[in-house]
Amino acid sequence: MTNNNYCDEISQVVPFGKYEGMTLEEISEKNPKYILWLNDNCNSILIPRQLVDSCMFTIEDREDVKQTSIFDLK
Repeated sequence: MTNNNYCDEISQVVPFGKYEGMTLEEISEKNPKYILWLNDNCNSILIPRQLVDSCMFTIEDREDVKQTSIFDLK
């Protein structure tokens, strides 16, 4: 299920999980696949549409991201 409730706030802090305490922007730089996973699986965090698009572009563009799972990048 895709999260269609987008917002404009990339400085939101994720309050749980592996990246607890980090902003969406910080997470997108470390692990763009995780942002896409959050967007598809977590309704409690509103992901900015621009950030989703940027992460999708990054994944398509970077070989190191293409070949990893969302849990491998640190």
